[in-house]
This record gives sequence, C-alpha cells and structure tokens, in this order.
Amino acid sequence: KVTVAAVEQANVKTTKDTDTLAVIGAMFHYCFWPSFNSALAPTADIRERAIINTVVAMAAGAFMVFFSSALFRRKNKFCVVDVQNATTAAGVGIGCAASMKIEPWGALMIGAICGTVSVFGFNFVTPLLEKIGIHDTCGVHNLSGLPAWVSVFSSAIAARLADAEDYGGLDGLTENFGA
Repeated sequence: KVTVAAVEQANVKTTKDTDTLAVIGAMFHYCFWPSFNSALAPTADIRERAIINTVVAMAAGAFMVFFSSALFRRKNKFCVVDVQNATTAAGVGIGCAASMKIEPWGALMIGAICGTVSVFGFNFVTPLLEKIGIHDTCGVHNLSGLPAWVSVFSSAIAARLADAEDYGGLDGLTENFGA
C-alpha cells in the first residue's frame, strides 16, 4: 500500500548534487543575511552593529554545528545538511537582537545556541513530529521556528538590560528601539 507519507519520505532523499547546491545556497545566505538583518536600521551606526552581530552569530552557528552534529548524529559524524541549516538558523536567531548592543559574546551565544538547537531539532524533534503525522518537508520548524524562539527571548533580555547610557542617551535609545 502506497501512502502519502511514504511518497513524501521518498522525495526527501538527498544526493551529492543537491547537497553541493545547498552548500552554495548556505554561502549565499552567509554573504547576504547580514544585509537582510540590517536593512531597516535607521542610521549607519546601527546598521553596522547589526551586520557585525549577524556575522558573529552566523560564524558561531557554523562553528557549533560541527560539535552538535557529531554529538547528535549516528556514528558521531557531522552532516553537511546540518552545516547549511545551522548557519542560516543562527542568522534567523540574531534577527531581533541584531541592532542591539549585545556585545560580541552575546552574538556568539545566540549563534551557538541557534546552531545547536537547529541540529537538535532535525535529529530529535522532526522524528517526533513525524510520529504524530506532521511532516516538515523543508525543515522550517528547525531552521526558522526554533531559532525564532531563541531570538525572541534573547532580544527581550537585551531590551530589558538596555540602558540609555549604552546608547548615547535617551535619544539614542529611542532611535535604536523606535519607541
């Protein structure tokens, strides 16, 4: 008996060519995602901060994926699909806090957490979702959904810790946060 789930599962298989194209796509994401996160920044200083925070976070996500992929995968080997997804997940995760003064360690933490959460999601959450009949063909839950939660919490913490002195006075604070 052929089921819809069996057909969908057969269509998810990857080859060397699809993995190569996906890595090229991940490199494009790495190059252009910082401009995506900084596009709406009101000043050049805030735009520069958003670009730097995004690059740092994506580098941390790409770095952590080698540990988390080997840790979570069978035979302790990393998977190239994890590398491409974790790098983009880190870009998603820093999105809300990209323009905030979170210091380099904050961007590193956000990127590392998002890279790890993405790999964890692909290896453990996706199989659980498939058991209850939810099939995420493109991995949107692990690539955007889980890192978005990290982004929400990290930006809430950064906003709570924001001080007018850090942003050059009340005018700088309202300019950055748009309030």
